[in-house]
Amino acid sequence: MMSRPTLAMITVTLLLCAQAHTCRAEASPTQQWIQILESDAPLSARAQACQRLGEFGTPAAVPVLAATLDHEVLGVYARAGLERIPGPEAAGALRGALEQTRGMSRIGVMHSLAALRDEGAVPTLCTLAGDSDPDTAQAALLALGRIGNDRAVARVRQALSRG
Repeated sequence: MMSRPTLAMITVTLLLCAQAHTCRAEASPTQQWIQILESDAPLSARAQACQRLGEFGTPAAVPVLAATLDHEVLGVYARAGLERIPGPEAAGALRGALEQTRGMSRIGVMHSLAALRDEGAVPTLCTLAGDSDPDTAQAALLALGRIGNDRAVARVRQALSRG
């Protein structure tokens, strides 16, 4: 017959082994979806990889999704994936994309930052609210309004007062 301390130690060891196995199992699908996204797979398979990375991905998926943000089709899927990955890495990648994207891709990134209510994006969005492109300026103001902190609201009010 086993003593209580021995039984407790065996139970803890089994629980730790089960947890380690679960963590390895969770990391594996992330790597599989990353490989598909980085491959020459059909566009539909890469779009699905972006979606799955948003559902089951870890912060390890952020750089791969961020590299896709400027793609005409996959950028939408990559943004949706980034919006769902927990942690500051995804918002940081989206903030970085504000400088590297243009046109509709940049506007989409602003919408994603608004969805995350990322206060770290407010300084850049305040600058973009004065952009010469009216679509960019409007998207920046909408994002600021959704983020809604004091600085964002002040910038929106300033734009509204100028008409």
